[in-house]
Amino acid sequence: MKGKKWVFFIPFFISIFFLNFALLGGGDNYMYLILARSIREHGRYVNLHIPGEPPHTKFPPLFPLLLAIFSGGRSIVGAKLLMISIYWILLCCIFRFYNDIDRKNGWFLFLLFSLTHYMLLYAQSIYSDVPYTLFSFLSLYFAFLYERKDNRKYLYFSIIFAIAAFYTRTIGIALLSVPLWLFLRKRRKEGFIYGIILMMAMALWFGRNKLVGGGASVYFEQWKLVNPYIPQAGTITFQGLLLRIASNLLDVIFREISMLLLGVFYKHAALMFLFFIPFAILTTGYVCAFKRYLPFTIYIAFYFLIYLLWPSIWVDARFLIPLLPFFVIFLREGIFCMARKMKRKETFFYIVGGGVIGMNLFLNLMYISYFFPLNVRYLRGDHYCYYYSPRIRSFIQACQWIKENTPPDAVVMGIKPARVYWHSERKCIRYPRSSSPEVLWKEIERNGVDYLFIYRGYSIIEMYAVPAMAKMPERFSLVKEIPPTSYVYRVIQ
Repeated sequence: MKGKKWVFFIPFFISIFFLNFALLGGGDNYMYLILARSIREHGRYVNLHIPGEPPHTKFPPLFPLLLAIFSGGRSIVGAKLLMISIYWILLCCIFRFYNDIDRKNGWFLFLLFSLTHYMLLYAQSIYSDVPYTLFSFLSLYFAFLYERKDNRKYLYFSIIFAIAAFYTRTIGIALLSVPLWLFLRKRRKEGFIYGIILMMAMALWFGRNKLVGGGASVYFEQWKLVNPYIPQAGTITFQGLLLRIASNLLDVIFREISMLLLGVFYKHAALMFLFFIPFAILTTGYVCAFKRYLPFTIYIAFYFLIYLLWPSIWVDARFLIPLLPFFVIFLREGIFCMARKMKRKETFFYIVGGGVIGMNLFLNLMYISYFFPLNVRYLRGDHYCYYYSPRIRSFIQACQWIKENTPPDAVVMGIKPARVYWHSERKCIRYPRSSSPEVLWKEIERNGVDYLFIYRGYSIIEMYAVPAMAKMPERFSLVKEIPPTSYVYRVIQ
């Protein structure tokens, strides 16, 4: 890698142009910002957007704490700059890591990792994936260095970053693979101490949740459901769990790995075999180099054990980003293993890897060409420029109307409460999953709801809220319509 340090600046500069100031459509990025605001402005870790402001027990607090420090929970620009800074720190660590394990090809491994479209996409998105990737990677890297250099200071650093990873995302529980690895390496004392410290740190979070919220883990409660977004579907059966694992595994094999490495996927039977190839190469590399990279291989096994048990609706390539630093190694090992009889196996690796880099570079340039003009418009004051869809604009404008025309203590019932709160600064609850007018009115009275925000075209609203409202029209008065999809109703007590 000597003489090729310039490659570090390629993803560095691309990430600057990749940066945009839009919030992705999901509710989590809004939730993280609201939690950051709760910490910064109220000194508490609560759901500010919900009536009564109950304690928050789903997301661990480290990432919201970082957002509170650097953005105050209000500045999207500050939050985005924090995210891109974390990505740059991750790049520095990955650059050193690949140089340690392969001085000749480390620069190429670095480009394979850093230019991945999904990596860059979430490096500037307000999600915990990249911070978790940094902390979990450092925990495993220091464990790796501990074995190679036999210096206990690396093990101490590994424990610290393992705790940081868990307090960033609950899936950090997979880092219990490290004490198992230490036991397998006949370092039982270190493994025991590591495991005890890590489990005590985890117990503090789960215990706090049990104390303030009634349950140790929201994720575990949701995991038991057939669909966490439709509780009425009930608890999953053993047969249903097996089907979930099979479905998730097929999704990983034929879709998620390709999405992560190539940034693309097409639902076409003729292309399914092509999308199987990246998984086959990774699996080959994983098996061939299993013992050589034991701390990483055990962690990946733990991670997938948890990942495959998730509700299928959660399965997404972004949740595999924390494994990407190690996937790149196993991609190389897989190609070398498959081409071991070839005289120029390194050339073959460069050809395959070059194709992966080229595909991602093309997607990245397309992304930049679309967002760069929008960034200029945003910085000039057009904060709606990213929301090209009339539906999305309608949603935001309805929230703005609520903010400007309702009392500060008004309570809204709508879809995506965190998103409604972010744009309207009014507390919001979800609609009950029932088309019964009695159930709807009971929720309205229980939470002191003043306004209903109807976002037409959303399946949950069409299935439940609209039919329930239609059975008692005298209780609601339309006060604002923003075409094509948003309607605000005042509750008549």
